[in-house]
Amino acid sequence: MKKFLVFISLIFIFSDVFPAHITGGEMIYQYLGPGSTANTKSYRITLKLFRDETGGGAAMPGVVRIGIFNNDNNGHISLSPFDISLTSVSQVGVTPPPICMSNPPTLLYTMGTYVFVIDLPNNANGYTATYQTCCRINSLENVLTQGPPAQGEGSTYLCRIPGSSQLPAGNNSSPQFRTVLSPVCYRGNFTFDFGAVDPDGDSLVYSFCNAFNRGASVNASNVTPTAPPYQSVTYINGYSGSNPLGSGAILNTQTGMISGIAPQNAGNYVVCVCINEYRNGVLIGQHRKDFILPVDDCAIPTSTLNPVYTSCDGFTVNFQNLAPPDNIQSYYWEFGDGNTSTLAAPIHTYAVAGDYVLKLVVNRGLACTDSATAIVKVYPGFFPDFTFAGQCQNIPVQFNDISTANYGIINKWKWNFGDVASPNNTSTLQNPTHIYNTTGTYNISFVVESDKGCIDTV
Repeated sequence: MKKFLVFISLIFIFSDVFPAHITGGEMIYQYLGPGSTANTKSYRITLKLFRDETGGGAAMPGVVRIGIFNNDNNGHISLSPFDISLTSVSQVGVTPPPICMSNPPTLLYTMGTYVFVIDLPNNANGYTATYQTCCRINSLENVLTQGPPAQGEGSTYLCRIPGSSQLPAGNNSSPQFRTVLSPVCYRGNFTFDFGAVDPDGDSLVYSFCNAFNRGASVNASNVTPTAPPYQSVTYINGYSGSNPLGSGAILNTQTGMISGIAPQNAGNYVVCVCINEYRNGVLIGQHRKDFILPVDDCAIPTSTLNPVYTSCDGFTVNFQNLAPPDNIQSYYWEFGDGNTSTLAAPIHTYAVAGDYVLKLVVNRGLACTDSATAIVKVYPGFFPDFTFAGQCQNIPVQFNDISTANYGIINKWKWNFGDVASPNNTSTLQNPTHIYNTTGTYNISFVVESDKGCIDTV
């Protein structure tokens, strides 16, 4: 009985600790030259696993199991899978946080590498090398996690080696992502480098993509990988593979730099970036890196504005910084008409209609300063309205736009006749007609827009 209890305890300990430390991975391949036998090529395959040293849990795996699949038939090659021992462990570089960051996070990550060399016969569709594990850290803000063991989503890290169909001539080594970390504060401006270097000088195009889930096994180690294709993890809370950090974050498709406004909640976010690799304008492969990005409860002085402010009902506009007030000691507003303010949330009245450039500088003249600009469009005197004639069933009802604008012209209309059963329930004409086939009361919605940016609904 004692032996049985000890065995069960070890299972739960292992299941709890393994998902808590691996925070991402990348697998690369390097062409080394012709293989040792005819019609083969030699490759060095490297799996990189990233570990959060502050999160506790098990050490970097001493051995990983990597499967290699022949894409011509989707089967394991001879002797696959391969058990590969840990080759080296190195510390991941970290960009120091700004001196004015409040509550700076401790970023302490290591990268374990698992390296082996293999000769692969030439074929048409190439090969896929795959490593899989049951779990991801718990919890995640954008991907399903329900606690161990393996009740949430797992991980698949892979590389695809092109065959003659993708690369009729020449040879190729995969791109390699850079491995530098930067602190990211929730709700704040940030940059995070997902750029890569290509040893062959090929053109690289970056995109967000779905992270892959585990295969058939729910074990944490010694998993024999399943053959491709692989399924996406389950995204939650409105996030997706193409939108892993919310609408405020963008990926530069040419550099791999992620920037913008961080998510509104602190936590861990799965981010997967894919690289399409082009040679002479022809796609020859795709590479990927899957990493769990920590977004921390920290802050730096940030100036954030809406891109455009539009006032169509008066000359007075309210402004405020959209970023958190942490460590902001002063505000300096320029309203674009020669007037300024040092209030945190000023109310400004413009003298004449027009377009203005708004600028906000926080901590002006201090060590930690930031600025943002926006366009202010002031065009009061915009009055949407309409009339209609006719209230009989099966007879056209005439709708007429009688909206007025003191500035610019009204150039867009969108009607919703409230007749959900009708295939012609909407119109973008200025003065449309609509036939109601059923008696009743209908709620009409009318959206009007001008060339000055004014928009309103009646």
